[in-house]
Amino acid sequence: MHSARLLQYFQSSDHAGELPGANARVSLENPICGDQLVLSAQIEGDRIVAICFLARGCVAAMGTAAALCHLLQGRSVVEARQLSRQQLIDEVGGLSAASLHAAVLALDARDQVLEKQAPGS
Repeated sequence: MHSARLLQYFQSSDHAGELPGANARVSLENPICGDQLVLSAQIEGDRIVAICFLARGCVAAMGTAAALCHLLQGRSVVEARQLSRQQLIDEVGGLSAASLHAAVLALDARDQVLEKQAPGS
């Protein structure tokens, strides 16, 4: 059973889709369960001005990706790096042990997209 908050994020389209003009983009797949996540961001200076995701997989993976984008939009790169797995899990109202992989995938994507930002952006 998923939390009401996770289901709200899963159903939200606020950050879903392609991000035109993104200067950082990554595509990851969980080799065990097959969840796929594309995270793209527009980073200007030290701030994430826009961030979007495309996900294929379970409800937890899609909802957690949406929550991640919600939490990172408008934050500095430093603040984005400081977001913990527990904070993300709390944001979605908790995850079962079987769904923890969703938070790991989302945060791995976050780490990689922040590393890929264009120099001088």
